[in-house]
Amino acid sequence: MNKNKAGAVFIVLLTCGLTTRAFAQDQGPKFNSNADDITKIGNLVEEFRQDIIRKDGDALKKLMLNSNVLFHSIGNQESVDNARKLNGQFDGIGPSALDGFAKFLATSKDKIEEKFRNVEIRQDGDLGLVTFNYDFVENDKVTNSGLEHLQVRKIDGQWKILSVTWTKYTVTTDLRRGNPQPSEAATFRDCSNGCPEMVVVPQGRFTMGVPAGEENLPEPYSGHSVPQHLVTIRHRFAIGKFDVTRDEYAQFVAETHRPDPDSCTTVAASGGFMSTNGNGILQGFRKPEETPSSVWVGTMRRPMCLG
Repeated sequence: MNKNKAGAVFIVLLTCGLTTRAFAQDQGPKFNSNADDITKIGNLVEEFRQDIIRKDGDALKKLMLNSNVLFHSIGNQESVDNARKLNGQFDGIGPSALDGFAKFLATSKDKIEEKFRNVEIRQDGDLGLVTFNYDFVENDKVTNSGLEHLQVRKIDGQWKILSVTWTKYTVTTDLRRGNPQPSEAATFRDCSNGCPEMVVVPQGRFTMGVPAGEENLPEPYSGHSVPQHLVTIRHRFAIGKFDVTRDEYAQFVAETHRPDPDSCTTVAASGGFMSTNGNGILQGFRKPEETPSSVWVGTMRRPMCLG
């Protein structure tokens, strides 16, 4: 390799190194925002909510940038596949549902409200994004819940909504009696950035364990699934749908400033947890005292390295 080529290679490597360092030092997006616009966007969101309560579809439509804005729930792949049985060209969204929703508000005889929680507003110049958890309530009953996004823009000195999209999970909850009855699909996250997916376990009873002679587990796990017995869940609770991942644990360590123990948590021969310098348990989460064997048998057979 001659000197000219060697010099070119060195410059390329130096440039790549500087670029990588720049990305490492400049993590997270930057926003050109101000308190006045953030307040106005918040007022727009509240007006959106109040128009739903008043069932004023015409007023709701006036908050939009135009009548063709994206206004639709985001269904899962199964719902897309079902829609394609009727329309093979269905793109997963379809035409705006704004007119249909406005008509629903105008003609419904039910008491309607949409409750917002964990509202987050981000603004950069004339563009804004509002994200929140919602509960759609009819006659004091939550019929569906999910995460909703409002994309907004500033034009002629006013903030207008240019898209409304949301996930939708069916939940039947009577707010007057406080007896949530989530469907099997009802899952949630405590935040939109890396929090574990949770599923609600309702009150009820189930038979735990396997029939005698059908356990078929090696030592030291044999005998842990018998005898069968009835378990009563007296209070509903939420549990992680999947094992905690290394990324989720790393985020927990970063946000709580917890010293990373650099160790693994595994299962001892006695069936309990065994660790070296740390336990790897997320703050606010714990292994239930009584957990269906179908949930934990798979995880008990291998080391669980979280640190």
